[in-house]
Amino acid sequence: MRLLFVVISFIAGLYFLRNNIVFSIVISLLFLGFCLYRFRKSKLSLFFIIIFFAGGIGLSQLKITYNPVDQNYSGMVILAKDNYFIFESNFEKFYVYEKDNDREVGDFLTINSSTKEIVMNSFESQFDFKQYLNDQGVYRELSSKDIKTTLSTFLRLKKVRQSFLSNFDDETATLIDAFLFNNKDYSNDTISKAGQLNLVFLLSLSGVYLHFLMYLIEKLINLKFDEKYAKLIPILLCVPYAIFTFPKIGVIRVLIVSLLRFLKNYSFTQIQKTIPIHPISYSIILLLLIDYHLAFNSAFLVGYALTLVLLILNQSLSRIKKLKRRIVTPILIYLFFLPVSTFSSGEIHLLTFLFQIILIPINALFVLLTVISFLRVPIYGLVNGYSKAILFFIDAFSRIDVSLSFGDFGIWFCFIYYLLFAYGIYLFESKRINHLKKLSLTMVGLLLFAMVPVKNITNAVYFINVGQGDSILIRNHNKVVMIDTGGNKNFDMAKETLIPFLNKKQISHIDALIVTHGDFDHDGAAESLMKNFKVYNYITNQNKDAFPYKVGDLTLYNLNNLKGKDDNDNSLVIKTNFIGKNWLFMGDAGIDVEKALIDENINIKSDILKLGHHGSKTSSSLEFLKAVDPDEAIVSVGAKNGYGHPHKEVIERLNALNIKIRQTSIEGTISYLSFIS
Repeated sequence: MRLLFVVISFIAGLYFLRNNIVFSIVISLLFLGFCLYRFRKSKLSLFFIIIFFAGGIGLSQLKITYNPVDQNYSGMVILAKDNYFIFESNFEKFYVYEKDNDREVGDFLTINSSTKEIVMNSFESQFDFKQYLNDQGVYRELSSKDIKTTLSTFLRLKKVRQSFLSNFDDETATLIDAFLFNNKDYSNDTISKAGQLNLVFLLSLSGVYLHFLMYLIEKLINLKFDEKYAKLIPILLCVPYAIFTFPKIGVIRVLIVSLLRFLKNYSFTQIQKTIPIHPISYSIILLLLIDYHLAFNSAFLVGYALTLVLLILNQSLSRIKKLKRRIVTPILIYLFFLPVSTFSSGEIHLLTFLFQIILIPINALFVLLTVISFLRVPIYGLVNGYSKAILFFIDAFSRIDVSLSFGDFGIWFCFIYYLLFAYGIYLFESKRINHLKKLSLTMVGLLLFAMVPVKNITNAVYFINVGQGDSILIRNHNKVVMIDTGGNKNFDMAKETLIPFLNKKQISHIDALIVTHGDFDHDGAAESLMKNFKVYNYITNQNKDAFPYKVGDLTLYNLNNLKGKDDNDNSLVIKTNFIGKNWLFMGDAGIDVEKALIDENINIKSDILKLGHHGSKTSSSLEFLKAVDPDEAIVSVGAKNGYGHPHKEVIERLNALNIKIRQTSIEGTISYLSFIS
């Protein structure tokens, strides 16, 4: 137990400077205070806890960089995906983009290339790939195509995977790729639906399925051999699979813990009194010794936390009747994952635990069948047929799903929630059922409070991060206006970005959707948004007579009534006074429109200016910027866009006038909040 607390203190140190500093201080003081009470008679334990906590803080700030004189980087591939790989050279990790590559973990390469900081496009409420790379300790990329293979590993696993998947139809192959090889195609309809239901974690080889496989193998072997061999052989059989799916944290975690438990029970019985083996603690240590960045992997944190919870509750759950246990366990898992699963979607799915009860045994049998077929047993037709059951259930669940807007899971809410959850585990273990019932009512009350649309009291302007495009949300208590929607041809911007954002802000409808003009990066998500969300009014630049538009305390004016030479110059130019500031949203209007506004002596002076055309040099002339005289200029733009936005000339003009520049490509969604209208 002491070792476990030392390990937790190290992880807490790694996270100390990654969170809100006030929150980090409070959590750290509570944790260290508990350790001081728990180990008050062991000064050595307290010493190690404090030392490892400080060591975690120091290590979290370590950033290794390597710059060879001749720009030749020699090293090994440590992670290989279809379109990129992670390359380690002189202890530094690099991101290398290479479409449809055949690299494998263990390949030794020499890359002649310069380095640059990683720049990735991101979108509100979606997976942040750059942050994912940073969490793995990858901060720079190599962009050269001059890549030479110095030594290839003999295990060409991608070819084996592709050859195996070719035996199945497309839908089945997609499911197998997710379950067995941890490759999820989010453009696939089934994977997408599972994601919307917060069930996508069930479409991968989690510890639950691996435990099921190992349990079956153990029972079969136990028919002929004694218990010791029945415990060991399933572990050894699954080691090659762990190599195949490397670095799938869940698989590695289960195997290490299982092996350590075996060693604890069968190999070191004579020295247990002097060197006790704690499987969970030692498995964490082993993984962190391999790479301490694994502590920032959500699968690592959530997986181990859930393992500890179920381990603590194992004895108590075993006292419950089998049928009840099959219901209670998924509910506990559902409650444990609740903050995590609602983080991106802003929704709570009321039937998820029921879906889990149905899907887990179905999925476990599917995994068993696919593993058997992977061993070259020709049951491909059976697997193809069985996969239809998973497709059927996920489609059915999406039709009957019941969800409620939950709002933001703030960091303090999560802290209170998991504090109560931990206290509930203590009460459950100590059989204080009456206290547990009262706590359950408290947690239900907390969740109900989180669903109350308290954000209706706020006024806000959000420049939503939609990549290369525009989308602005203005909220006046329960009245909402959206100006432009952004658009992306690779995914549904409305379903995957805008609607989750609206849910998190507890917005149930849009009073007016205003589209400044017909470019796809401004109206590409409009159709889907109106189909999947309540939108009461739709206004485009074709019906300018709708202005001035009034809703709540808002009055929006269109300043551009000119007949422009192109669609950009026909953009609506919207001005409003809100939360004590003047706002000017330029759409894609160019310099000709800007000049006309100045010539007509229209009052364009504003505090916040949304730059025209994403910071293009075709907009934001020096004369216009002087006339507007804003305190801040917003550039709604995508990282690494092919247009070079924002252009250097525009940035220089803004800097010359001491105008603060804010970019969605750097900050993400930019928010202005107030309680005054």
